[in-house]
Amino acid sequence: MNVAFLLAMFATLTQACHEKVHYRKKRSTESKDLSIIEIENFFPRCLRPKLKTIEDVSFESVVKFAVEHTAWYEYANNIKCRKSENRDTVECWEGAVADLLTDDSRVFFAVIACLNQFDIFVQTGDDFSNGEFAETPEGKKPVKNQNSCPPRTKTNFDKCVDDGLKKRVETNPIDDMPSVAKVIEKYFKCSQCDCNSVLEVNNEFAKSFFKKGLTCDSCWSTRIAGLVKQDSRLLKPIRACATDLEDVDVAPATLGDTRDVNVG
Repeated sequence: MNVAFLLAMFATLTQACHEKVHYRKKRSTESKDLSIIEIENFFPRCLRPKLKTIEDVSFESVVKFAVEHTAWYEYANNIKCRKSENRDTVECWEGAVADLLTDDSRVFFAVIACLNQFDIFVQTGDDFSNGEFAETPEGKKPVKNQNSCPPRTKTNFDKCVDDGLKKRVETNPIDDMPSVAKVIEKYFKCSQCDCNSVLEVNNEFAKSFFKKGLTCDSCWSTRIAGLVKQDSRLLKPIRACATDLEDVDVAPATLGDTRDVNVG
């Protein structure tokens, strides 16, 4: 296993940073579980002092979502920055972060800084993640979600996903989904999104969506649904909640009992 924010971040949050081994080409590969633990410990501590003005956000949840549950990271780790082809470099992962985060946004700059700090940490053991750098400048304006998006509140969306997982006798692996939604709404792009599969969940929703000229990247709820990778346990509940015609606080009937699907 190989291998940075999510910012991420991010996203950031990337599993590029995932692996301690990632940035040390001559170092032996670490186990996946260990590398994930290291990234999920390092990046939230690194991002928090750089993003002080983004309040009431659990960077732990944002990092975990980006690293463990997105098709973006899976593609970046296994194809774009594949270690076996000597592409597992900081530069490659900086490009991967640019695929996911709004170009030149505050979160983008913070994740890039943490990515480089993580590289230093891996090579020297020096951990400067706790506020050694000043707060990141604002940069360009964050992503704008269209006003014609379906009505959604982050608390209801969170409850809908939780209820959907309970129907499958599962728990939500993300402690603070509203935090994930808040950051994705403003700073994430729909990288490696499978929009067709998202909209196939509900034909009536798809018709209304297309009529308004929307895509998965237009709205935060469908952007989240498009980002989730195929083997994540979040896939079915999030897609069902994102494509419900109304803002729901319970799992849509389209979920049913889906215990026979992937539960990664």
